[in-house]
Amino acid sequence: MTDTENETPATADALLTDLGEEYTRAMSRPTPRLPQAFGWQMIAASRTAGFTRALHALQEVWPEKADEIAAWFDGPLGEGPDPAEHTDWLIGHVAQSRAEFDQWVEDGRKQAADAERTASETTPANTEKKG
Repeated sequence: MTDTENETPATADALLTDLGEEYTRAMSRPTPRLPQAFGWQMIAASRTAGFTRALHALQEVWPEKADEIAAWFDGPLGEGPDPAEHTDWLIGHVAQSRAEFDQWVEDGRKQAADAERTASETTPANTEKKG
């Protein structure tokens, strides 16, 4: 979120602005014609809305923690959270076990393969509005 050339650390206020802009962009027309792309865009929009509200609520009661989360979200290079660090965090704080996390990975791979297969069966010509 913060420009990598900008030495200013990420703040909750800056992240809230970025999240608000991302949500607005995702909800703006025109929306994708392919159902799969539209679905992913709406998932991203709903998750962005939830993250925005949660961060805002946290900022109102614990601004230092909100800034800490914004800095984490910005990542070590200003390009987003470190995937390996977040994976370790998920396993340690959210998943009930490593086996459960591994099941999430397998489920994700299956869903990705299903989405790829469905997308390859859908052509832009099939999604054009007749009329």
